[in-house]
Amino acid sequence: MHLEALVLAAGLSKRFPGEKMLFEVEGVPMVGRVVKALHESGIFRAIKVITRPDLERRIKGIVEKYDASILVNPNPSGGISESIKVGVESSPEGSHLAITLGDLPFLKPETIRFLGKTYILLGKRPLYPRYKGKRGHPFFVPREIAKKWLEGIKGDRGFRDFPSIPIDVQDPGICRDMDRKPKFC
Repeated sequence: MHLEALVLAAGLSKRFPGEKMLFEVEGVPMVGRVVKALHESGIFRAIKVITRPDLERRIKGIVEKYDASILVNPNPSGGISESIKVGVESSPEGSHLAITLGDLPFLKPETIRFLGKTYILLGKRPLYPRYKGKRGHPFFVPREIAKKWLEGIKGDRGFRDFPSIPIDVQDPGICRDMDRKPKFC
């Protein structure tokens, strides 16, 4: 099975002071922490970070040590859906995708591995993790299904409104995003 991770990192950071993807959490840029967790999970053939043209070079310097590649979203103002489209279109037919946000610096490799195994055990049906009732990432989906769904996504909704299976996990990192500068900094 060809499993790819798509990291959505093209947001305009309207509520966050500065460049959110470059903000350091425990000494590591946020997007770097996400890519490191995906890499350490050991389940992906490819990790692709979708970013804005103005961040391409800086993010590449952060994530290339984890063998991640960079894709550019030419329309970041169109929301998450535009980044998802770029990522899905770049993936080979027959592949499977794990789509996650670049602002989830507390993702754990073991949770990602568990979700990957669960995805296989459930017959490769779309699924997402849930912590205490709150939806999180990564969202696992066969590329063919994602490609069909592309027509129905717009703005920042992504695949949230499409049928998928919730998988309860005991990991708050799957939904602990940083839309504002955290108080612990």
